[in-house]
This record gives sequence, structure tokens and C-alpha cells, in this order.
Amino acid sequence: MIGLPGNIDIPMSQLLSGANKTDWKAFYDNGAAENYLVSYDGSTTFNFKPGKGFWILSKNNINISKDYGPVALSVDNTYSITLQNGWNIISNPFEKNVSWNLIKTINSVTQPIYFFNQGYTQPVSFEPYKGYYFFNQGNLPSLKIPYNPGGVVNQQFKLGK
Repeated sequence: MIGLPGNIDIPMSQLLSGANKTDWKAFYDNGAAENYLVSYDGSTTFNFKPGKGFWILSKNNINISKDYGPVALSVDNTYSITLQNGWNIISNPFEKNVSWNLIKTINSVTQPIYFFNQGYTQPVSFEPYKGYYFFNQGNLPSLKIPYNPGGVVNQQFKLGK
């Protein structure tokens, strides 16, 4: 699972080498209870955007060599990831780790995130370039991610000025 940090809106095909279905396959999770994995179809659904993640299987390495600049922060020093009902594959919009406990506190949620690496784990840190499953139990429209310039996993964060 993968996602890219920064202020981006890039078609997946521009970042993956080779041909779809031959050299790589990609999937988006639409959050439905059944038939939830949607195969790559070239639509804008498969654009890398801040906070959006995908399943990608590739025969080749995925090399990202461009900096896309930071996302715009809201007045409370957060960036909001758009969510759908059900399961979401999300990613960190920042290039620094953020404590998942801090994200849970700010958003008043209790759900963990899940990372896949030969099995699912529940990490405590929301890392850039990785995709994570998050179950939107409360049907939130978005999830606020606090900007943490130091990237310190357990740093305290205060909303507002």
C-alpha cells in the first residue's frame, strides 16, 4: 500500500514504469462491503492526491524523485483528508511521521490504522509514502492530520493558535 506526501494531483500511470496489467496492477478501495477493490482504469480516481492511498503490485521499483511541495494547512495547523464511508486507504500528506494517537485524539476516534507487510499490523506512527487502512466507523467526512514540523512521534499538539 502506498500514498504520496505533498500537494499533488498526479495520474498513477505517470509514476509507474511499464504497462498496467503487465508490469504493475493497482487497486482503489471504494469502501463497500463487497466488490470493494476497484482495478486501475485510468480515471482520476487513480490520481495520487494528498492523503489518498492505493494497493500497487509492481515488478519494478517505484522511484519518486520529485518534490511536490507542501499541502496548505488550515488555521488550526492541520490538513484534512477526505474520507468515504467504510474502509479507506489513507496516507500521510506530510513528509514527517505523525503520531496516530494524536490523530485519534484530534478527531475523537478510537480506530487504529492498519499497515500491510506480509500481514496486517497496527502501527503507532503515520508515516509518509505508506498507505494504511482506516475504518471510518463514525462516517466522518474527513480526518484532520496535525502538522508536526519536527516529525516527533509523541509530540503534544494544540489546536488553534
